Amino acid sequence: MPAGQEFRIYISSTIDDLKAERAAAVEVAGRYGVLVDSYRLTEEAHTTKCVADVRSAHLYIGILGRRYGWIAEQGPPPKSITELEFEACEMPEQPRIPRLMLLRTTTADKDDDSRDGKFAPAERECRRVAVDAFRSRAAATGIEFADIADLKLRLQEAVRTQRDRHYRAAAPEPGMMEQRRQWQTRLKQVALLALQGADDALHQRLALGRAKDFEATPLRINDAALGRQAEQGLRVAQLGALLLTPAALAMLDSPERRLAVGRLLATLRRRFGVASVLCLQGAEAQLPGEWPAVDVLPVDQAQLLADAAACATDVLARLRVLAPVSAQTRLAVPTLVLAPTEAEARALIDDPAGAFASIADPDTRSQRRKQFDALVKALRRSHPNWPDGFYAATREQWRCFGPGSQSAGELINGALHAINSALPGSREREVLQDAELVRRSYELDEYLLDDSGGSRAVLTEACDRGALVLVDELVLLHPALRDSAQQLLAAERGAVATVSACDPAHLPTHKLFGELSFLRVAAVLERFARRRDLQCELALNCSTRVERWLRGAVPRLVADLGGLTGEPSLVERVDDLLQ
Repeated sequence: MPAGQEFRIYISSTIDDLKAERAAAVEVAGRYGVLVDSYRLTEEAHTTKCVADVRSAHLYIGILGRRYGWIAEQGPPPKSITELEFEACEMPEQPRIPRLMLLRTTTADKDDDSRDGKFAPAERECRRVAVDAFRSRAAATGIEFADIADLKLRLQEAVRTQRDRHYRAAAPEPGMMEQRRQWQTRLKQVALLALQGADDALHQRLALGRAKDFEATPLRINDAALGRQAEQGLRVAQLGALLLTPAALAMLDSPERRLAVGRLLATLRRRFGVASVLCLQGAEAQLPGEWPAVDVLPVDQAQLLADAAACATDVLARLRVLAPVSAQTRLAVPTLVLAPTEAEARALIDDPAGAFASIADPDTRSQRRKQFDALVKALRRSHPNWPDGFYAATREQWRCFGPGSQSAGELINGALHAINSALPGSREREVLQDAELVRRSYELDEYLLDDSGGSRAVLTEACDRGALVLVDELVLLHPALRDSAQQLLAAERGAVATVSACDPAHLPTHKLFGELSFLRVAAVLERFARRRDLQCELALNCSTRVERWLRGAVPRLVADLGGLTGEPSLVERVDDLLQ
């Protein structure tokens, strides 16, 4: 195996029956390395060349269905070129190439050699025996998959793990006194929430079954700030899950308590995209009908009592199907979109006089109204149909630059994906020490509609610690939303950018930066104009500028929040030194 830094991946499969699976593998694996792709015009490729290509790679990915493929060696036993590529990973007196085998569990008649009419009956039987034997060999290092989505999910983590192993092995050995850097804010895999006083022992037993992966978070149902309690666990984990038993459900003996837990489940879906509920003893049949939709995972109490570690491992595996939870070093990126909903934008545009009447000071009211009128004119010069197609029911669906453009949520997700997919050695990977980023979404409504569960405090504290915030400039002119923005942008650790779909020079500079400027909210203008803070940008007026700013600001933000600590590598090598 070559010693170069480039991570090379060889993809092998039969062709006609696995086109979609192969394309999916190319898509996923291509994010993490350079593909040594065995696509060819015919399957009758030169065997020696294919074997040499396998030997040049650092990872072999084999995809197996129910076809054996072109037979390159007649045997006995016969060997297909696909199986010869598989065998090339382990050759006498040569380094072993790691193998990742993916076995499709479903098939169709046309994808099965044993039912293919172009082969004689004897050859069909020979091929059936050969492919069954090959699949049995591959199963030792294999991962089964049922469909393309399953294939992508299983492949992504496995390829990323192999890539990281490759680059760690290729890195220079650290000196004995060098410092190894570790993230203080590395996320555990799951925050396991449970109502205190209901089966506490089971909660602890499950969490301790995988102590390094689970963060146990007890919740006091008598405490009104249930959401704030849960946040202590949720912000240090990749996924949150609520453990419920009949005993826990019996504690929800009032509409207020059931409402509080329902809001907690809504928060889980907002933060992680899923609302995972682990149900013991058939508790799923007792879930209140007024709760939002949840993702229920039954847990076998007998298994938990008999073998907590095995039960916890099984729970973690099933949670990974719901969300991409990983043992990879991951760090959270708290994000917030400050934009009006479509209803809020329409109300302001349709009746600005009524909206601005809430501003008590007449000079400020007059100035804000003039700035609003100027912004609307500038926007309509660039986008005659504004605000049509810009706003939606949720703030994250705000299409910053009009119909057909990416939404704010899509811009953020795209930036995180690009950073995670950056090549090893790139600026992003160096800053992040190869950690992967996961998005942690917060919403303005958590502040506006404080539900007495502590949601306002949760959002304020998230911004105080440091968050990525995209701001529609219309919010800063919206009397009903500006005060909230003023509070949430007060912290100076976050990365903040305002976005406008028009030329930022629609107002003279002295007015844009003047004492009564609508951009003068919290410390934003101070950070931008006087301190030249790279983490604060104003008037980004195209998606390219937003994407460029995000690529630079997000790694800096996470590095600032994460706090790398030094750990002497000498300590970890004492055993080696004393042998």
